[in-house]
Amino acid sequence: MGEDINSDFKNDLWEYNYFSDKWVQRMDYPGPGGSGAIAFVLQDVAFVGSGYNGIFNDDMYSYRKLASLEGHYSASEINLYPNPSNGKFKIDIISTDLDLTIYSLAGQNVTNTFLINKTLKGFEIINSDAVSGNYIVKCNHTELGTIYHSKIVIL
Repeated sequence: MGEDINSDFKNDLWEYNYFSDKWVQRMDYPGPGGSGAIAFVLQDVAFVGSGYNGIFNDDMYSYRKLASLEGHYSASEINLYPNPSNGKFKIDIISTDLDLTIYSLAGQNVTNTFLINKTLKGFEIINSDAVSGNYIVKCNHTELGTIYHSKIVIL
């Protein structure tokens, strides 16, 4: 929401994704556009309202993230196996608009040392020469940022 340089009041809403450092446009505010609106979140419900557009508004709306892509990914639908691994493992996840990043526990991006194949069911990851240890695997959506991460142990 806000006011543009032409003094037109806007009613579009944007959500900031901390992990991807990106803004994603969400459903438009159903009330009149305005500037100086307030917003806050309580128990995963966002509240937006008030503001000014020539008059002081006293409306308030709530939003739940029911229709976003993030709702399509739940931990029960994502399967990383086998864990521990010998350097070859799979991740079952709908892989549309996703890529994979692998980090050492020291925070070093080691993705390029693994062969990552997208499959119909997700990803197949291979590195038979991987150094034994713990790694962090992150699934990243092109707009939403990190939607899943897990530790994998390579023996």
